[in-house]
Amino acid sequence: MQTIEAIEQRRAVKTYDPGHKMTEAEIEQLLSAAILSPSAFNRLTAKAPVVFTNGTSGGLKRPNMGQTFTFIVLDFIHNHVKHRSDLWCVDITSKTGFCRMSNNIQNWRFVVVTDQAQKDKLKEAAWNQAQVSDASIVIVVCADLKAWDKEPARYWKNAAKETQEILVPMITQFYQGKDQLQRDEAMRSTGIVAQTIMLRAKDMGYDSCPMIGFDPVKVAEIINLPEDHVIGMLLPVGKSIKPAHPRGGQLGLADIVSRGHLLINFISKKSPVIKPGFSLI
Repeated sequence: MQTIEAIEQRRAVKTYDPGHKMTEAEIEQLLSAAILSPSAFNRLTAKAPVVFTNGTSGGLKRPNMGQTFTFIVLDFIHNHVKHRSDLWCVDITSKTGFCRMSNNIQNWRFVVVTDQAQKDKLKEAAWNQAQVSDASIVIVVCADLKAWDKEPARYWKNAAKETQEILVPMITQFYQGKDQLQRDEAMRSTGIVAQTIMLRAKDMGYDSCPMIGFDPVKVAEIINLPEDHVIGMLLPVGKSIKPAHPRGGQLGLADIVSRGHLLINFISKKSPVIKPGFSLI
């Protein structure tokens, strides 16, 4: 599929085949494209702790080949695979790790929910919107607000020493003490990476639905979100069984584009009113 086709055909689909399951290989393929997204200053990370429940409520177990996981949390350390006693980490950064962020901090984090019971909990937190439980997976797109302060030298470890000596201190100087900037950076990164995921999903024959209609406090509790992280959106991905509704109305280029300076009369009585909704067009 050509890029323009994916852009034109990608829609916020809300009706999915609840019986369709994405394979682990497909999920890896999807997220591997995600980390190709842009990021500020170029922070190269990408480690995926995969939390396996193995269908039991007590204790983690070593994963078997082809086993379905409950959810993945990406905590980025580029090309890094290691075993810890409390979780199993697998590298899923083959392509996703090339997404660029400010200072290359790669501050996005993904919780990939495949377990039906977990999806049902998220559905309740999303005001019972069916796409959350019916889609094959739900990606909770998050960001680490303090990624800039967590071993920043690793983001430039492959650069020349002279480059490291200049850029690594700049990361701290750029973000330290600037809470609003840190949050702005998080929202920029989650938006960019979510679009990458949606376009890649479309290319793979899947549909998606970016959502802001949920209780962030309840979702944070469900996924055990750390205090220094934020949630950008929920992103169900799956096989659609019903097309999206027709586009509600697109603004013309004349309404949104100016050349060389910003026109303050973009909004007029003739401009359509965009009403807030649970999912984005």
